[in-house]
Amino acid sequence: MNTDQPLDLTYDRSLIRPRLPRFPMVLRHFSRSRTAMIGLFLLTFWLIMALVGGLLAPYGMNQMEAGAVWKAPSAQHVMGTDQLGRDIFSRVMIGARQMVVLPALSVTFALLLGVSIGLTAGYVGGWLDEVIMRVMDVLMAFPIVMLYLIIIVAIGASAVNVVLALGIGAAPAIARLTRGLVLDLRNREFIAAARMRGESRLYILSREIFPNITAPILVDALVRIGYACFSMGALGFLGLGVPPPSPDWGRMVSEARTALIIMPTAPLFPALAIASLVVSFNLVADGMTEAMKVD
Repeated sequence: MNTDQPLDLTYDRSLIRPRLPRFPMVLRHFSRSRTAMIGLFLLTFWLIMALVGGLLAPYGMNQMEAGAVWKAPSAQHVMGTDQLGRDIFSRVMIGARQMVVLPALSVTFALLLGVSIGLTAGYVGGWLDEVIMRVMDVLMAFPIVMLYLIIIVAIGASAVNVVLALGIGAAPAIARLTRGLVLDLRNREFIAAARMRGESRLYILSREIFPNITAPILVDALVRIGYACFSMGALGFLGLGVPPPSPDWGRMVSEARTALIIMPTAPLFPALAIASLVVSFNLVADGMTEAMKVD
């Protein structure tokens, strides 16, 4: 044996499982990000409004005041009133619940659908993968707003149908992301070792692969919740969101267009509410991405 040759200390990275992000370390780096803290502050504010906005609102969402149509902001009505004499500030506060809850539910539905499809297509592969991905490509080829319109016009406008439309629209992209992550893992040696142990396909997907792809999927989900908030506002603007009398921020912007000359601030406040909610999710997602990279 030649002892002069150095030992080969290299190793194949496919032999080990990917290291999962450590929550305390991620949280530490996340808390040091100024943009992440701004996003978290905005998001916390809207979560509080979603929980107790209805209790804190000075007026009911459909409480009308005679002779107060398109009234400018004042001490009595901080954001003014709309075309029916309803307090805009109260309607924005009360509408926060559906603007936070419905997009979150839609993305949760999209995750259940898209992750299941992506795991199956990526791990099984072959003709099943081709068929599933071509169907996803067809859905992604549609302009997203048109896809929403087709679904809602077909099944009707309601809170549940808005959740379904937003979820179906987001599922193909989630499925493609999940499939790409699975393709990167399925040929690793720890997956082959699980197969050699006789583990079932369900065990490998749920215990070996899924825990190693949750971090990027959750970050992507945060961005998609923000986009779902924007899409829900767009649907409300087009008259296809949650039907009245629920205070839909998008519909509030659409109704206030007719009063731009009389009261320019009328569409501004619900539009700013939508923008701040979308930005909050994006900033938190960016902060989590950077924190996990540092970890």
